[in-house]
Amino acid sequence: MIRIYGFAKSYWELKISRPKLKKLKKLLMENQYEGPSSAKERNSTYPKYTKEDLMETIQASEQEIMQQLQLIHACRIEGYWRILEFDYEMKLLNHVTQLADSESWSFSKIPLTICLQELELLEPR
Repeated sequence: MIRIYGFAKSYWELKISRPKLKKLKKLLMENQYEGPSSAKERNSTYPKYTKEDLMETIQASEQEIMQQLQLIHACRIEGYWRILEFDYEMKLLNHVTQLADSESWSFSKIPLTICLQELELLEPR
């Protein structure tokens, strides 16, 4: 015996859509990283985002989010994805170029490990 409990007039159809990645940069730009000693960093009320937070918020795959993070030059700092504030980024670049110049390194072949060790006194990892 067959019983009919109801019927549906509509249905849901899944369609492939483009990832919504513009929101990613907008979220990260709300709370740019100005360095470990900045007052904003110590007293920040703005949200910080882990990879899991971003995956829940942004309509895109994990691979697409990670590619976009790399494209916008985001950094993972203490477990959170952040965009460096422009002045802080220039400060770090200045430290690296001064070190490369003082050590007579080629700008195309700066040894990362040695550079990080030398600059750790100025800027913590």
